[in-house]
Amino acid sequence: MKREVVLWCQMCEELRDSAAEVNTAVRALDQATAKHAMKHVVASCDRCHHRFRD
Repeated sequence: MKREVVLWCQMCEELRDSAAEVNTAVRALDQATAKHAMKHVVASCDRCHHRFRD
């Protein structure tokens, strides 16, 4: 169980970091970087949902 919590926290951190990349790119009006960073957000969501979704 503890291992699952640690993994979930790591995935949350990954999502947070990816979202921060998107935020930085959007604020800089850098569409290409924002688009690339959004791919990381989607991948992060997909991995977590694959692992933890019922």
